[in-house]
Amino acid sequence: MTQYNEGQDDEYDGASVIVTKVCICRPFRLIGFICLVVALILCIVALCSEWWAHSEKDIYSQGLWTSCRKYPKGSYVADESGQRVYQKKNVEYCEDIDDKPAWLKSVIALMILSGLCTVLAIIAILISLCFNSQTAANVAGCVALASLIIVIVALIVFLAMFSRVFEHIDLRLDLEEEDYYEQERKWYFGWGYGCGWGSAILLSGAACLFLLCKVQDEIYEAEKTYKVDKKGKNDIELNER
Repeated sequence: MTQYNEGQDDEYDGASVIVTKVCICRPFRLIGFICLVVALILCIVALCSEWWAHSEKDIYSQGLWTSCRKYPKGSYVADESGQRVYQKKNVEYCEDIDDKPAWLKSVIALMILSGLCTVLAIIAILISLCFNSQTAANVAGCVALASLIIVIVALIVFLAMFSRVFEHIDLRLDLEEEDYYEQERKWYFGWGYGCGWGSAILLSGAACLFLLCKVQDEIYEAEKTYKVDKKGKNDIELNER
């Protein structure tokens, strides 16, 4: 905010006229840029995470690339020769999903495509910030919207398909007290899946900021003129524009 005194003016009977200018900056594009960067980070974390879904008591967990099983203390695990090996402590085994089903490959491809679109949106909004371009901001908004749609499709596909696949996963534990113990068939979303939805939320916010907020609206200027008597009392606002 800047303020300066215009001095005496006969039109106002020798009273001082003070003009106050107010400048307000609303950094919509900068906020959207930060949302895109965080969304990209969450997308990468979700891709690398092994915790998209997990069973009751975390006996089984699965991500996009690997699946893991936990064997509690007192259980038996078959080694390569088929011998039952007693576990003296809690053990977790993870393995790559070599023969990925088509739906899981689709989820991976969609998540990677969403990440690439987010990178393009970041480049576009950087161009808009550097050259104050509304066109580049619109492009960033459209690409961010496309990335949002892609990641939502990926998350919905995983939800629909894993709920069916989970029914056929062997959750039995070979325990000392009894031959097999069947875990309850309940599964929950993991934090990796939550990162995917976090990325989607931030992408939606960025797309709205880029498409609905104009570049020229980021800076708001207002000017007020006051008449002040010789004693400095009874300020009177004359106009505002």
